[in-house]
Amino acid sequence: MEVLTLPVFASAGAARDFLQCGGAGGDWQVRESTAGELISLMIGHLSHVDRIFLDPVFGVFVGGAEPRIASKQEFVAVLMGERLAPPRAERLDLSV
Repeated sequence: MEVLTLPVFASAGAARDFLQCGGAGGDWQVRESTAGELISLMIGHLSHVDRIFLDPVFGVFVGGAEPRIASKQEFVAVLMGERLAPPRAERLDLSV
């Protein structure tokens, strides 16, 4: 089973560049959306999306850096203006 990851861009220009480089294939088009529209899509029609690929650059990972990917829950929380809890640090037990 394959998990669907949806690309989301900060600007229309970045999205167009991605499509022109063959980043999505098919008949994808650039469309600006409001936060409300994205939230509605994530909860409704795109409920099967698990992760959001933020500002992907087709075929390029600068300096070996990992792509920025957010879970759908994190992405929707940010769109709704909620503060995300910082990741919990794991405690190491160094006692002998």
